[in-house]
Parts: sequence; C-alpha cells; structure tokens
Amino acid sequence: MTIHHQRNDHKAKKTTKKMLTNLSQKVLRTISKSLNKRDVNKIAQESKFVQRSSSKISGFQFLTSMLVSNIDSEHATLEKISDLFRSQFKIRIRAQSIMERINSLSAELFLKKVFEKALKNQFDSFAKDVLPDLLSHFSKILIQDSSVCDLNEKLAHVFRGSGGRASSSSLKLDVIYDFKAKKFEDINLTDRSVADQALAINALEYMTPKCLIIRDLGYLQMSCILKIVNAEGFFLSRMKNNTCVYLNENDSEQLDLAKYLHENFRKENVIDINLYITAAKVRVRFIAYKVPADIANERRRAAHLKAKKEGRTLSEKSLTLLEFTLFITNVPQEVWPAKVVGTIYRIRWQIELMFKDWKGRLTIDCLLGINQFRIRCLIYARLILVMLINEIYKLLDYIGICIDKVVSVHKVYSWMKSDTRLIRVISGKFSWWEERNLGDLIVTSMSHQKRKRKTTLQSIYEKDFYYVEAS
Repeated sequence: MTIHHQRNDHKAKKTTKKMLTNLSQKVLRTISKSLNKRDVNKIAQESKFVQRSSSKISGFQFLTSMLVSNIDSEHATLEKISDLFRSQFKIRIRAQSIMERINSLSAELFLKKVFEKALKNQFDSFAKDVLPDLLSHFSKILIQDSSVCDLNEKLAHVFRGSGGRASSSSLKLDVIYDFKAKKFEDINLTDRSVADQALAINALEYMTPKCLIIRDLGYLQMSCILKIVNAEGFFLSRMKNNTCVYLNENDSEQLDLAKYLHENFRKENVIDINLYITAAKVRVRFIAYKVPADIANERRRAAHLKAKKEGRTLSEKSLTLLEFTLFITNVPQEVWPAKVVGTIYRIRWQIELMFKDWKGRLTIDCLLGINQFRIRCLIYARLILVMLINEIYKLLDYIGICIDKVVSVHKVYSWMKSDTRLIRVISGKFSWWEERNLGDLIVTSMSHQKRKRKTTLQSIYEKDFYYVEAS
C-alpha cells in the first residue's frame, strides 16, 4: 500500500505502510525513553520516594498505576489504584498506604521530575514541511495561554485565588506550545493570582530568530514586545481599545483612534496601517476588521452590562471601537496580507481546544482533596498523560496528513482511554494489529467527519478572509 501527501501538491511524497510502522516504533521508543523502568526508578530514589531496594512498590509501578487510574480521572479512587497494583503487578497494597504515599512531598517531587523528563524528551515534529506557506516563514510558532483549576478553599494558603467572586483557592496552568512542531515548550503551575502579563516573559526563553509568538490580550506587555523585536522575532496579538496610540513617532498628542478610523476608513472593512503605541512609541502594524452591525451591537450591550456592574461609564470612543476587531503585529505585509491575519490568529484556539480536552476528557480540573502534595501529584500525573497523548496525536496526525484526513485530537484522547492500550504505550509498543493498521484506524474512527465549515488550517491554506462582510 502506498500513501500520498495531498495537502501540499508541490511537497507530495510517497509513504509506505512499512515506513509508517517504523515511524510509529520510533515515536513509541521516544515515549519509553521518558518512562522506562530504569530511569523512572532512579528518579524515584533521587527524590527519596523510594528509599530502600526492598520497598514494596517501585517508582515505575507507582507511576504506571497513577497514569492508568488518571486516564479516567473521575474514577481515580485510591481503591482503583490499589486494584491496579493487584491486577498489573501482583502487589497487595491497601488504599490507606497509597494515600500516605500520594500525600507526600517526595511523591510530588518524583512525579514532577518525571514530567520534566517527558517535557524534555518530546519527539520533534515530522510534519513541518506540510504547513501552509503563510506559516513557513517562521522558525517556531509559540502560542501562550493559561487555564484555571479551582480547588478546595482550605488550600487558599497554598494556592491563592484571584479574589472577588472567583474561588478563594485555585491554580493556573500557563502553557507555551509550539504549533509548528506540535510540541509543549513549557507547562508552568502558578497561583491564579499571578497575572498573565507577569508570565509573558516566560515565552522569551524558548524564542529563536524568526520565531512567532501568538497570545491574547491578557499577555500584552510592551516591554515584552520590545524584547521580541530585539531578538529578531515576531508577534501577533489583539489590541486593547484603551491603548495609547500615535499616528507618527514624534507626535506629542495621542491619536483619537475611533475618530480617525471613522473619518478615514468609513467604507473599508479591512484597515492596515502603521501606528505607534504606548508612551514607548512602539511601531506596530495595525490591522482592524469592521464587524457586522449585529455583532457590534451585541458587544456594546455586553460592555454596558460589565461597566454597570463595575460602577463606571463607557466613553464614546470605547463604544465606537467595538465596531472593530483590532490586531497588532510586526509581520510584514509581503508575508501576511491583511485579510488573513485574523484567520492566523485563530491558531491560538489550538490551546483552548487542548484545555477543553484536558478538562472534559482527563478532568484535569477535578482535583479533590485538601493536601497540597496530593493536588500536585494529581496535576503532574495528568500532565504526564497530556505529554504522552500529545506524542501519539502527533504520530496519528502525520499519518492523517499522508492519507488526506484531518485527525481529531478529541478522538485521540477518547481512543487512549483504555487501560490496556495505555499500558502498552507506556511500555513502548502498540499491539501488532494497531501498528499495522494505523491508517485504517484513522479513516474509520480518528478523523473529523466532513463538514461545511473549514478548519483554521484549511482557511490559512486557501488564504481565506477572516472578516464577515460588514453591513
């Protein structure tokens, strides 16, 4: 059987079943490299989780049981973990003994170090060459975003919430993901009270020249943008309506952006100009899309409600700017036409979809208990699962590209929700049937169903317009 790439005709190549089998074995070896018995047991001893060679359970056995139980974390009871020890390793251990191990600093350190090892040993992407031309200009495409998990209020002294109506105790997962390589650069655990702006600088550690960073408004920080530019990188972000704007670098008076757009671009739906923003006069490429009247009216209604709750009044300028979706970037026009910038920004949804899977399928936000070490153990176990499933997704997505199918990451998560399959993957092997028939498996149960709405990548390939024709 010969399989063809079909997404980029000029880069099409043939792939045989044997080549895909070899590729799957290589990916599984990468997984087993992070989770092999010898290294995991060594980490367990270094972190003092296992202190004697005669210990009843090994680090690898504990890790395997934690991962298998957490693949269906709604039912990850101590009793289930105890049952896994009996069924998989022929070890009789009481639920109380398991709880004592999980509720310890050494267990947290052990799982954290295994997670860091998995983060370091990810397989580099083998599908970079099939990305659209609009993205091929960049060495990396880093997306940074965060998600919050609420905890028992008794943990507020360890995991602080953000105050107000939010939970008094919660933690934040700040994620930096390389979209081009389908690779996590970092997943950082912080208090919810830590602002995204304070975390924005973390992405700079993973930058290379010609790296693109895409983030939402919460991460917008001018000092960080200047560092990106000075490092020969690129950025793409939404722009806040209240940002200080100047038309020329030497202007002393701020530009009334709403009035300027209304007077000079009344009949245009896409605006692409250079502006200088904030007191630092940072030069940016400013792109604005005029939205349809019904969307603008809905935005105004929501803004009025929020302002009323906060006891403030909206300015006419703010209300006018709600007619537009505003972006800033330093990617030149010859690389990105203005009409596709908004579509490219939708790549950021990749992380939001991941968060949805983490919470919906791994229930990573379902963290029961009041022991801080237990909470961190559960988080690190589920993050190791995230890393492991992402490696399998990369493999299946590449095979999907070969057979012109779009692999659903949601279906990959569901497929991995099997005790026996997960144990085989941890051990570095599929069943012989899975390995020989991955292509057929994708066609029958892993790919998206045909739909009228295009995926973000399809829209980028076709240089599709972001905006809806304004009325």
